[in-house]
Amino acid sequence: MRDVTVENPLEADAFIFEEGQIDIVSLCEQSPRINGAILNRPYYTFDYSTRYLDTRTVHKEVKEDYKLELLDDGRRCPPGWLHIEAWCRTHGEQCAFITELDLEPHQQFIRNWRTLLPFARAGYEDFDAALEKSILTHVSRAGRLTVAEVHAAEASSVTEHVMEHIAKLLHQGRLVADLHELPVSPITALSIRHQDANDATG
Repeated sequence: MRDVTVENPLEADAFIFEEGQIDIVSLCEQSPRINGAILNRPYYTFDYSTRYLDTRTVHKEVKEDYKLELLDDGRRCPPGWLHIEAWCRTHGEQCAFITELDLEPHQQFIRNWRTLLPFARAGYEDFDAALEKSILTHVSRAGRLTVAEVHAAEASSVTEHVMEHIAKLLHQGRLVADLHELPVSPITALSIRHQDANDATG
């Protein structure tokens, strides 16, 4: 929920894809630096790091598929990857890489989060606890409501403010919706995560 600088559209897609994952706690573009001669450079820095709910941190590289190299073990990896993996093993770190082929099946999901993230950010910045609880209560009681039905249930609130809190709750994983197949719209169905049901009605 902050501005980051990326080098290319592929890296932007990777960040947006990760932002939509409910098991990720944080993203950091200030990743560890590997000091040493890798790729004829004095150091190497990952593109970003992800920290997960299970406390794992994985440092990630974003690389176009055509730039991958075939290793002796049959894998196709970014240049210098064996050295990077070795450094991570030595330091107890985890690493991975992402290409456009990994992201291709998730393009609709990425487009939806590209739309939702500005709303979610506004929801975090202008938090309305009563509205958030009301949205969760309506969805919990109904079991499933469309975005339009939530707006109708919250007719006394500003439409954009309602959408901001819907997006924020989706970002937190407290509301869920199928964002992989169709564009987010007024007919997008929202439901509540099972573990949040008591919170919503309590």
